[in-house]
Amino acid sequence: MKSGNTYVLRSELFTLHNALHRVYFCLEFTEVTSSSLMYYHMTKENPQAYNERLKAYPSISSVTLLDLCDDTPDTTSWEMLVKQGSTLDAATDCPNGIRGVYNYTMTLASTTTCGLGNSSLDVCTDTVAPTVNMSLCNTPVAYSADGLLQCVYSEAIDSYTYTLILNLDNATDEMTTYRFTCLVSGILGDYTYVSQYPQICHSSQTPTSVPAGGGTLVMLPSRTCPSSASGLWNDYTAIPLLLLVKFVLFML
Repeated sequence: MKSGNTYVLRSELFTLHNALHRVYFCLEFTEVTSSSLMYYHMTKENPQAYNERLKAYPSISSVTLLDLCDDTPDTTSWEMLVKQGSTLDAATDCPNGIRGVYNYTMTLASTTTCGLGNSSLDVCTDTVAPTVNMSLCNTPVAYSADGLLQCVYSEAIDSYTYTLILNLDNATDEMTTYRFTCLVSGILGDYTYVSQYPQICHSSQTPTSVPAGGGTLVMLPSRTCPSSASGLWNDYTAIPLLLLVKFVLFML
């Protein structure tokens, strides 16, 4: 079942309350690159399923696109698919707001680590692939154990910039390391403030605050490297920082 870029997916049959059921959910897709797709969940949260965006119907029920695609999601609730084996083709330029070489502090679970002289995040040497120097500070930026990252999507909304980061670790466990991370960033004075949240952008995420499970960075650039349309490299004087249940899916 589909309409334009909107598709309904369904599970195999399963038994619920002694009757055969299927689970359905609705996704709207947008192509970002030839190797990546952005998608929105278009089904309302289901309080009987831990607020997952899905609906369950008896197999004898007749359901329509309108029944299943009944929500308009938040602008920043997108998620991403990257074609297996085509990671490099999915790369996009990181946004100007985070393009620089930084010292930073990182706060995770109320513990602050890293700092001036013992941290380095480089988004200038390769402006699609940020690199964290894990030998200086091993607290994981974007939940990467190896510190190798890639920008795959960004969007400026109001005064914040939302960036989806792909973790290039060989493997992630989706408990402490994650394949995707949402960064929300903003600049105030000399500092760039960034929050990170695993897998998706959280609805209450801002550059300086994030729900449990996320983390925040306060970053001070030693230089920035905006795109050529925005000017030449800028130098700064560094100062101390104080600081799916898995379903077998079928297209209807």
